[in-house]
Amino acid sequence: MNTVRKTLSNINKYKFTYILNASLLQFFITSVGFFVLGQILNLILIFSGQENINKNNFWQLFTNPLSILAIFNYLLCIAFLTFVEFSVITFMVYGKQKGTHFSIKTVMKYAGSNAKKIAGIQLVWFFVYFVLTIPLSNLGLSSAITEKLYIPAFITGEFFKTLNGSIMVITFMVLAFYINLRLIFTLPLTVVNDDASFLANIRKSWQITKKNKIKLLITIGLLEASLLLPMFIFIILSMLVLGLLDHNGNNAIMQVIFFVLIKSSLFFFLVISKIGIIDILISTIAKQKIISKKVYDHHNEEQFKSRMLLMFFIILVLGNAFVGVWKVYMMKINPNTAIIGHRGYDKHGVENSIESLEAAKMAGANFVEMDIIMTKDKKFVVSHDFNLKRVAGVDRNIADMNFNEVVNLPLRQRGFKSHLPSFEEFAEKSKKLDMNLFVELKPHGREPEDYYDIFIKEMKRLGLAEKSKVISIDQKTIETIEKKAPEFKTGYIIPLQFGGFNKTNVDFYVIEDFSYSERLAEQAKKHHKGIYVWTINEESKLYKYLQQPIDGIITDEVLLAKTVQEKLSNKESYLDRLLMMFDL
Repeated sequence: MNTVRKTLSNINKYKFTYILNASLLQFFITSVGFFVLGQILNLILIFSGQENINKNNFWQLFTNPLSILAIFNYLLCIAFLTFVEFSVITFMVYGKQKGTHFSIKTVMKYAGSNAKKIAGIQLVWFFVYFVLTIPLSNLGLSSAITEKLYIPAFITGEFFKTLNGSIMVITFMVLAFYINLRLIFTLPLTVVNDDASFLANIRKSWQITKKNKIKLLITIGLLEASLLLPMFIFIILSMLVLGLLDHNGNNAIMQVIFFVLIKSSLFFFLVISKIGIIDILISTIAKQKIISKKVYDHHNEEQFKSRMLLMFFIILVLGNAFVGVWKVYMMKINPNTAIIGHRGYDKHGVENSIESLEAAKMAGANFVEMDIIMTKDKKFVVSHDFNLKRVAGVDRNIADMNFNEVVNLPLRQRGFKSHLPSFEEFAEKSKKLDMNLFVELKPHGREPEDYYDIFIKEMKRLGLAEKSKVISIDQKTIETIEKKAPEFKTGYIIPLQFGGFNKTNVDFYVIEDFSYSERLAEQAKKHHKGIYVWTINEESKLYKYLQQPIDGIITDEVLLAKTVQEKLSNKESYLDRLLMMFDL
């Protein structure tokens, strides 16, 4: 508790210096740093002859020596920006503790020196560390480079559909938490113990956290709680005051004030939290006398103070707030955004079952996304998995079974029971419900030569060709369908992508949330193609995407999506809208 009090006292004493320097640093990393990284990424694509980076062309990036060199420089630039960020904060905190000052020139010199040291084999260890700390953002020590990186929901979502998968994810997160805790000293050590290699500092962090792990965790937890409490009180009081002044939440001035208060509170909490954690870590490092002699013997440098810099920062914050307010204020509900039930609505039935289809209809979905796989005897059944063990309890592949062996198999999932339907049964039921489909073709690789022709014929026979849509994660499959049946509405599913869209011969794209950007939406519209986003389940993200220039949202939370859509259409309180956007 004494450590927390000392840290909070230090933060309070130098709060303006910390906030100013850390905020300017954040601006530098997210503007200049991201711009440089973007340009290097463009060079990687140019040298490798690719339009983007995705699952199909990843290894093509390594076929050209120039693209390999660009990738190396991209990783080195990430390392340099990370070291700049943590060098500034660490030296700022250490300097205040020791009563000395490190100039920005000195800090940049140390950051450059650390980046150079990992230009060889150490870069591998840095990258390993970088990846390992993404899941939990190193317990609050995330870099501005990594804070928006996360494990895409479509990966974790599939695991959570089974008990074993859920256990695997939870085990992974616990392990990731443990590793993050053990590596928490790595970056501060690399800054103040610059005589050692990056790998040596990883080992030293592991050694430091061998004992007193729980004590360190409790200390950080108490610090976070101490910072969170006043922030929440401030936000609640702001809401109460503004709520009294503006009952409907539609006053433009109040909207601006509230937005700035919320956004600033969250930003300053993250900044101060990071500084506080580093203060705790540096105190521990100093006690163990691990700081290099060069850093320890540093002579005090004159501290640069400028009112002009302070004024620039104030203008920067106000300008950023204004831009943020303008963007939010100009957001309009897209009334044409379709809500697509992912495998139906599995909150009320087994996924891809007739009951799930019916539940989606009851919840108000505009479409239902479903998956079909071809059996050994060239017929289609509705199933997401190639193997039937997860939902049917039969450890066999559909490709090895005849239609009569697969169809009507009993299904069980999360307490629901059903049977495995044929494509025909599902299609007929959808027509009775007046529910159009997103039919996902899932080729297993052992289809006959006339696979595409069989599917096209079946779509027409079932009367789905006109109103339903066809999608596939396999580019060759979906482009072949488009070529053979141009009257079909076809879409290419993209699970992970960096960069723009390829020139794909389809009518629309189905892109995962992690890879979506407004720039991609603009590109799609420019080329007269539709764009859908999957799988959007969080309420805050539903608010976001229902105000984006997209054609539809694929979701497991059909009822929630419709509820959010109705709230936005009815112009609910602007305060509620902002709270949902910020996950409060």
